[in-house]
Amino acid sequence: LPYSVQAQFDGPALQLALPQHAAATSIGESVALSVSLQDAGHPVAQATVKAHVRRPDNHIDTLVMLDDGQWPDAGAGDGVYTVLVADNSLAGYQPVLFTASGTRTNGASFSRQQFGLISVAAGKARLTGTHSDSGIDSDGDWLFNHLQFKVGVRADVAGNYRVYAELIDSAGHRYPASKTVSLATGDSDIDLAFDGNALYAAHVDGPYQLAVLRLSESTPAGVLPTDQLSVPEASHPYAYTDFQHAAIEIPGESSSVGADSNGNGQFDELVFRLKADIAQAGFYEWTGVLVDADGNELGFASGSGNLAAGSNWLELHFDGSAIGAAGINGPYYVRDILISGMDTGQVVDQVWPTEPFDASEFEGFVMAPVASAVSVPSTAWWGLLLLAGLLGWLGQTRLRGNTIH
Repeated sequence: LPYSVQAQFDGPALQLALPQHAAATSIGESVALSVSLQDAGHPVAQATVKAHVRRPDNHIDTLVMLDDGQWPDAGAGDGVYTVLVADNSLAGYQPVLFTASGTRTNGASFSRQQFGLISVAAGKARLTGTHSDSGIDSDGDWLFNHLQFKVGVRADVAGNYRVYAELIDSAGHRYPASKTVSLATGDSDIDLAFDGNALYAAHVDGPYQLAVLRLSESTPAGVLPTDQLSVPEASHPYAYTDFQHAAIEIPGESSSVGADSNGNGQFDELVFRLKADIAQAGFYEWTGVLVDADGNELGFASGSGNLAAGSNWLELHFDGSAIGAAGINGPYYVRDILISGMDTGQVVDQVWPTEPFDASEFEGFVMAPVASAVSVPSTAWWGLLLLAGLLGWLGQTRLRGNTIH
């Protein structure tokens, strides 16, 4: 096959750009192609711009592109050159070479090239604009295995078609889905299933946006695009906990506070809260261990209660007097979490730090004794007295000597 290679400096002032590198149409239909010619951000007018279209039978049509404001061009002198490509009588891909040449305002001549593509489908197939979504629980556990979008399409020619779609959540995560189906002529619905496990794993609630939706025709010449969604569609406002996950899941959110129940200014409890996603509502029990930074155990706590399906907060109340008596400052760490109930259980292999508490904030804290005055052994007193006496005698002798002289 013939190939062409193009190179240019990065970020040239004069650029030939395509708003889209691929355009789609069907046999018997026309398609408009546009390119933008800019010099340092300003439109370039009166340039020679052409589109060289290679047809599926390898014939090349050279078409002059205009910036005159006449249909299909949107506005005169804006640097956007447009041409209508008709006579699309064969299905397949049509590579397009765009060329532009002329003279810049400084008198220098220029030439630029860009590449594009036209796909021509055998028959016109399009999205009808009807969409609906629903959660699908395929295993009867009250959680959605898939988020299903039902997409309406209309095919003028029976054949094999492919639909590709992407959901996007408010945090920017994307979830793809695709399906190839055999369609008869007329209107049909295509069901697209987005993975519920992936939606849960992101921990982002809906609604989700159907941001990408493309319809293509499968032919011996390849997969030829025929239509695509122009405006995103929003799903219903699902919670991420509605989707498939384990019976007990720990997203990782936690908090810790000190509790002073007797109002004496010291914490008699350290209250640790952990978020848990529960698939089946019912009675549950949970336990955990509190340790210091060196792994020394400071306390053991347990809790229980009726939990709802979805997100819940589990509380563990650790004895504050044991923390105070240990005299070790935080942060402390909660580990060895065990949750059980409704014929299921979960051992959580994770460690959570608490707030950086000071041991003196808790009941039972005893301040270390203040060091007493330095004591001198009794045997040393005799040496001190003897030294003092010797110094005193020497001083008196010196005074007497001075008096005699």
